[in-house]
Amino acid sequence: MTVTIGVVILDFDQSRITARCLRSLVKGSRIPEIVVLVENGAESFADEQRIDLSNLNIITLRAGQNLGCAGGRNLGLNYLIMNSSVTTLVTLDNDTIVPNDFFERVAGLTFSPLEVVAPIILDLRTNNIWSCGGTLAPNGLVEQLTEISDEDHQNRFIVDWAPGACLIMSRQIWNLVGNFDNGFTFYFEDIEWCLRLRAIGGHVLVRTDLLLLHEPHQSLGGFGSQTRGRLWVRNSAFFRFTSIQVDPLENLKWLGSEVILIARDLMTGYASWSVSRFGGLVEGLRESIRRKAKRNRYVSL
Repeated sequence: MTVTIGVVILDFDQSRITARCLRSLVKGSRIPEIVVLVENGAESFADEQRIDLSNLNIITLRAGQNLGCAGGRNLGLNYLIMNSSVTTLVTLDNDTIVPNDFFERVAGLTFSPLEVVAPIILDLRTNNIWSCGGTLAPNGLVEQLTEISDEDHQNRFIVDWAPGACLIMSRQIWNLVGNFDNGFTFYFEDIEWCLRLRAIGGHVLVRTDLLLLHEPHQSLGGFGSQTRGRLWVRNSAFFRFTSIQVDPLENLKWLGSEVILIARDLMTGYASWSVSRFGGLVEGLRESIRRKAKRNRYVSL
């Protein structure tokens, strides 16, 4: 079967950064058949930014509102499923840069049933590993791996989850697992999706022969922004109370640690940070209650 590749990239008023990502695709030894660019923001590409992108088959979808990571990726991936016959789907963050041979290597992948592939992602600024997948502990804590252990130097290894910055899958896998959960506004939607893949017997495979460059923390104000802090707490709570089964005592410990952080920020003069963190926690708990109530109503029917 001939391999064809469709890529989904989200843009949220970062046309310069997104154009850099698209230009790296153009320079590759293998160019994807279709690139779906989902415009979550109001800013669009100017004509001069498209001059050297003519070799890319870019389909631009303008949502008219910010759908978030989950909603934007759902829109793009479902567009590919319904409007193309591409065999391989790839999510790609707009602040990534792909090496010249990246999609040539992707085209050469052979997927086992229920398998999703992720690359080693390097920090663009330091060239250190930014992500090689992640783990989920029994107490509900998630960790993004940044080191490859000695036993993992066999070209591939299985992880609990991998970031949506780059997930590579067959169209059959997307149809089986379904959409990213729109309840996650930013963060954790990729982790929850990988857990659903695992629940049906699948796995996430990190390939050490696939490399990707990433300039992290470009969205929502950059690294350390209050918006990012709020969303991390919000979606941490939503994930804990809706997506996994954790000992109630562990959830109480987690809530206590968040309250301590909120109090620390307040007492050290970072009142705005404290307010953001508290707002995220309240929103996450409220949305968790709503989700559980909705499930209970569905079950009772």
